[in-house]
Amino acid sequence: MPSLITGVVCMDCGQPLAPDPLPIVCPHCGSGWLEARYDYAAAAEVWREGLAAIATVHAHGQHLSQAFDRNLVRGWRAGQPRCGAMANCCR
Repeated sequence: MPSLITGVVCMDCGQPLAPDPLPIVCPHCGSGWLEARYDYAAAAEVWREGLAAIATVHAHGQHLSQAFDRNLVRGWRAGQPRCGAMANCCR
């Protein structure tokens, strides 16, 4: 997957920097206070693809890893599970 970082900006001198290779310090002023700029539209698309993959897994009555299941249902144990496929995990 390509990087979602589109650029880096030095927060001290304002110099825009290339994201590849990812800089550690600003070559213009030596500051380490850098801020990454992201392609939020691409990040949203990756997020939607992940949610669709999770929905597909649950629609087939399957589960993701046990660790994922534990994290997913942690807040639901006091109440009713939100997904019928997760009912066996919430005993």
